[in-house]
Order: sequence, then C-alpha cells, then structure tokens
Amino acid sequence: MASILKLILFWILYFTIHSLFASTIVKTKFRKMFPRLNRFYRAIYVFFSIGGLAVIFLFQSSLPFSILYDRNTLSTGIGLCLASVGLQIILESFSFYDTAEFLGFRQAKGILEEQGFIKKGILKYVRHPLYSGSMLFLIGYLIFAPNMVNLASVPLMIIYFIIGSYFEEKKLIKSFGKAYSQYRSEVPAFIPRPGMLFKGSRKAKNL
Repeated sequence: MASILKLILFWILYFTIHSLFASTIVKTKFRKMFPRLNRFYRAIYVFFSIGGLAVIFLFQSSLPFSILYDRNTLSTGIGLCLASVGLQIILESFSFYDTAEFLGFRQAKGILEEQGFIKKGILKYVRHPLYSGSMLFLIGYLIFAPNMVNLASVPLMIIYFIIGSYFEEKKLIKSFGKAYSQYRSEVPAFIPRPGMLFKGSRKAKNL
C-alpha cells in the first residue's frame, strides 16, 4: 500500500510541475530571463514531460501488480475494444494538429506563431479528441489489465486531462475570443452528442 501511495504522490508532483511550466506566468518569466532560449521552450517542455512520464512508468513497473479480479474473455475483449477505439481516435486527432508545433520543432526554428484552433473533422464532434481518445484507451487498458497500479494511475490521469482541458480553454478563449466561445457552446468537450454523429453520418451518405 505504501508503494501505491508513493506512486500517487509521484503523479501529483508530475502533474503539478507539468501544469506550472505550461502556465503563461512561467513562460513569460522564462522569456524575460532567457530570451535567446525562448524558441526552444516548447521542445524543452516536451522533452522533460516525456522524461518525467518515463521515470514514473519505470517506477510503476517495479511495483507488485496486485490483481483486482480474474480477467476473462469478456473483460479482455471489452478492454481491447475500448483501447483500440481510443488509439484510433488519438491517431485521427493528430492528423488535424501540427505535430511539429506540438513537439516544439516549429518554435525551435523561430516560427513562434501558434496554429489557430481547428473545427473540422473529428473536432466537429468533440473539442478535445486527444483527451477523449486517451481516456478511452486508459479505461480499456485498466479493464484489460486490472491491477492496483493501474487503478491508482488511470483515474489520476483522467482527472488531469479534465482539469488540463479547463485551463487550456481559458487560454483559447483569451486568444480567439468569441469565435472559440461559440465553438465551445456548440461542441462537447469529450463525448460527442449522438445527434451530432447521426447528422454527420447522414451528411456523408448524401455526398
């Protein structure tokens, strides 16, 4: 139990640091203190974010995996199905984002203008498809591999996605004003409305 509590603390520490360095206040201070390195900020941020995750996952792998329930054909099938759909949503989402900007490569080249918000494709149905896909993948993985380590990690990651999306949208509203506010009022954050999906499929058939 002590190791699980330690894992939870590691996740909370990681999320706190991750959020802190994503904040406008820290970015502004970094820009003033290290103006020549400003264009590398995003790349450095991504590098340490991935490194932090690697450390936590390495720690997780060293913990005893106490099984929550015996896995059967049904739970395995459901878990794999949800995880597969989640992964597909993640891959679909990346096709509508500038990966070079996401990783900080464009900024490192000196192109500091950010990509505007997009509302086509999967983004017509949910505002945060990357988070939607990630949450679905994590839930599927928890069902597929039901143990205490995953039970501790998965809910924390999902909660962080929800909190993170809230603060991301505050920045987007500040950047794009009424255009994003209207988009936000029309499109759900994570789960598409059934009516929207039906309407989209009907339009596709008519094309």
